[in-house]
Amino acid sequence: MIDLSRRTALGGLLAGGLACPVRAADWRPSRAMDWIVPFPPGGSNDIFARPVAAQVGQRLGQPVVVDNRGGAGGTIGGMVAARATPDGSTLLVVNPSLTFAAIVYPDSGFDLMRDFAAISSIARVPVALVINPKKIDAKDVAGFLALASSSPRAINNGSS
Repeated sequence: MIDLSRRTALGGLLAGGLACPVRAADWRPSRAMDWIVPFPPGGSNDIFARPVAAQVGQRLGQPVVVDNRGGAGGTIGGMVAARATPDGSTLLVVNPSLTFAAIVYPDSGFDLMRDFAAISSIARVPVALVINPKKIDAKDVAGFLALASSSPRAINNGSS
């Protein structure tokens, strides 16, 4: 099992787009921009990325093409973005799940901290943990974690 330090986890969150916006006032793309969304079309990442991409394109006077590259928990899109020409015309829309790519896919072909720089947060979405109280006897997160720790194979979960 890989032990994530606080520094690594914080760095991953920053690389995941939770950093403060950075502004380069005189930068303008010289060609259409590619926004790689490493998840399928119609999903929450795509729904957030498209209107923001349209506004960015309008403000910069260049088309912004949203390119959905779903698969492998976002690592396929991450690989495409990491291999793109580093001219500022390719952006990767990241959610926190991609910060765990190095753990799940250690040979993903990119390093989120080394190969990317966070420039802005485009959305903050609350996350909820829900259980079926008829099937799981837990009153709070601590109780749920204790139950899951005592019977790790008895708990199933689902996540986008």
